[in-house]
Amino acid sequence: MEDITEHKRAEKALEDERNLLRTLVDLLPTYIFVKDRESRFLMVNVACAHFMGATSTQELIGKSDAEFYQTEVAAGFKSDELGVLEGIPVVDKEEGSNSPSGIPRNLLTTKVPLRDGEGNIIGLVGASFDITELKQAEKAIRESEEKYRSIFENVQDVYFEMSIEGTILEVSPSINILSKGQYQMNDLIGKSMFDFYAEPKERQVIMSELQTKGAITDFEVTLKNRDGSYTPSSISAKLILDVNQHPEKIIGSMHDITERKIASDALRLAKEKAEASDKLKTEFLNNISHEVRTPLNGILGFAEIMSQPDLSEEDKRDSNLMLHESSDRLLNTITNYMDISLITSGSLSIHKKDFIP
Repeated sequence: MEDITEHKRAEKALEDERNLLRTLVDLLPTYIFVKDRESRFLMVNVACAHFMGATSTQELIGKSDAEFYQTEVAAGFKSDELGVLEGIPVVDKEEGSNSPSGIPRNLLTTKVPLRDGEGNIIGLVGASFDITELKQAEKAIRESEEKYRSIFENVQDVYFEMSIEGTILEVSPSINILSKGQYQMNDLIGKSMFDFYAEPKERQVIMSELQTKGAITDFEVTLKNRDGSYTPSSISAKLILDVNQHPEKIIGSMHDITERKIASDALRLAKEKAEASDKLKTEFLNNISHEVRTPLNGILGFAEIMSQPDLSEEDKRDSNLMLHESSDRLLNTITNYMDISLITSGSLSIHKKDFIP
């Protein structure tokens, strides 16, 4: 007889380690598999079995990829594995596959030779990581970046990013349009935004508004160009905070408001002209009222005098004369007023005639 207690303990410890290793492998989301030299499965973890549509890991043992994948896909796997069995590993290779439901998936696969104690290659060990969601996220980010870049490069308004100190970090190509061809993107990167303000006080107002409100909208500034000319512009900007809620940078946009300023000035001048015209009209009406009342009062007054029965013939003649004079004056006033109305409306007819002075 021989005491094999220690031997049994070692066997149990080895079995426990194998069970632990198997449990850990089955918990991994990565598809792990071991194949023999004929590319038949010797071991797979639970994630790999589920991906291949098997109900258990044992269902795949002794089978090959050809029983689960399309012929072309299985042939590609087999070609790589022939190289691995010759000692040439496959590391982080992106390859396409389909889930059991036929949904395309992207895998990142590594396969290395499996050797025995004497160093002979007896099979291979592989691990595939499903990167479908990662590839989709990369595609979405790439498309978003392309879309942003397209908007950034073609937008008519000028988009900009600058540091809290005012250093320009990014500016869209449309700065060339805003500056009337005097600046390109690279001319401004790294420069201070505030160096291009015609009025230094505008910087103080903008920064004060951003610090108190976090954003500004349609703030009018005047930008100076390289040749000394000016471009009236409107700026809208927002203060961006970092994860600690500290100011990180400022992003915003600006556009040329030259046409708006011209229209605004024209409207202001038109308003001033209308107000002046209204004032003149009021004065004119006041004068007309006076010019009409004066002869009219004379007509009424002398008409009343002439109605008196005891008025002498001489007084009647004088009153009648004054009555006619007041009537003529009233008629002339009304006639002149009508002529002024015709001139204002552009309806006055002009008749040319020769005369001797």
